[in-house]
Amino acid sequence: MRIHGEKTFWIQGRIEHEQFDLESSPDRDEIEKECLTIFPEIEYQRFKGFGCAITESVGHVLETLPADVSAQILEDCFSSSALHYQWVRSPIDSCDFSLTPYSSCAREQGRVYLDRDLFDAHDLRYIIPWIKRASQVAGKRIELYLTPWSPPAWMKSNGERNHGGRLLKSFSDAWAAYIASYLKAYETEGLPVSLVGVQNEPNASQMWDSCLFSAEEEHDFILESLSPALRAAQLEVPPIITIWDHNRERLFERVGEVYREDISRMVGAASFHWYSGDHHEQVALTASRYPDLLLIFSEGCIEYSAFSSDAQIAHAKHYAHQIIGDLNHGAHIWLDWNMVLAANGGPNHVGNYCDSPILCNLSDGTYQKRLSYYYIKHFSRSIAPGAVRIAHSLYTHELEATAWKNPDNSCVLVIHNPTDEKKQIHLRINGQITSFSVESESIMSLRW
Repeated sequence: MRIHGEKTFWIQGRIEHEQFDLESSPDRDEIEKECLTIFPEIEYQRFKGFGCAITESVGHVLETLPADVSAQILEDCFSSSALHYQWVRSPIDSCDFSLTPYSSCAREQGRVYLDRDLFDAHDLRYIIPWIKRASQVAGKRIELYLTPWSPPAWMKSNGERNHGGRLLKSFSDAWAAYIASYLKAYETEGLPVSLVGVQNEPNASQMWDSCLFSAEEEHDFILESLSPALRAAQLEVPPIITIWDHNRERLFERVGEVYREDISRMVGAASFHWYSGDHHEQVALTASRYPDLLLIFSEGCIEYSAFSSDAQIAHAKHYAHQIIGDLNHGAHIWLDWNMVLAANGGPNHVGNYCDSPILCNLSDGTYQKRLSYYYIKHFSRSIAPGAVRIAHSLYTHELEATAWKNPDNSCVLVIHNPTDEKKQIHLRINGQITSFSVESESIMSLRW
């Protein structure tokens, strides 16, 4: 058996890549240590793809860059030879990664409607054109996931978009109808929406666009308002409703509280973020208890408020660790946060700056693919939509790995070595063995 491999590593402040081929030989009983064994016949979840977010900030950065540079960034993210993204997540109205807080939700004489002028000034200018161009690069329709960060201020208990507050019960139907009209506006632009969220981070009162939803409020909003509004909108592609969309540490409990029998036909997914630690066991628990739900990692980024902006190797390791943890515990979709940002980690209307796998110098029109970009690439280019995770066992917790069988029957193994020591591996597959080493602080993908 011949195995093709690629590896990426960080050496003396530089990103290095190598390609190589490995030859296997018959397995030998005397090799017991340093083994990584693959069991292709044991299958788990079927994957639906990787993606990223296109926010107003992303669109502003792409619009500011020279046209040829923006075009190349889209190639870097959506072409099959690069990150091969298939999904895009975008906000309904503004989020922190918008140029200003805004809502296209208007009211006049008791009527609530989508203000097309505001929608055109924000979504139609900064978001929709880039999703369309991403689809052209990908050669197929990009799957869309829309979710709100906050209802308009006048619908909320605190009278503002920021600092949490709650949706007033008297506006539940109007807010749901507005969400449905937003999806309809995207569909009219030739962009049907596959997934719709109830509320981004419903357990957090943020200094930016945010709104609190208890489990009871989320359940009732879906049952009484959102699901009926989506049906009434007669969308050509009925979207899947996803719940929670917050950190993993309460995923299992929240799904149990919201996903009751009376809305089980309305809800098809649960989403989660990484900002409160690993908690990958919560993903596995949810996958086991609710096998019909899609499990979606919907947002993660390196926040400059918590991490150094210069620590590229630490950022890349974090991505690899989190992706492997989610995939190995049952995730079906994995979405990064902003596709591209300016060099300072913005724009962000409250200064909540973050790293991105691609950062741009807007003054000279150049951009940098960060080490995290190349780490993500080992997963997103290798694991195709429709791939099935297969079983493996690994001799040490110091290494991390995930194994998949693609629709074309090729198999992929991604191995991450976050330690400062080279590690030896004897890879065992179907009576064959292949020996090699994994460099310190490196990532490797193998395909056979």
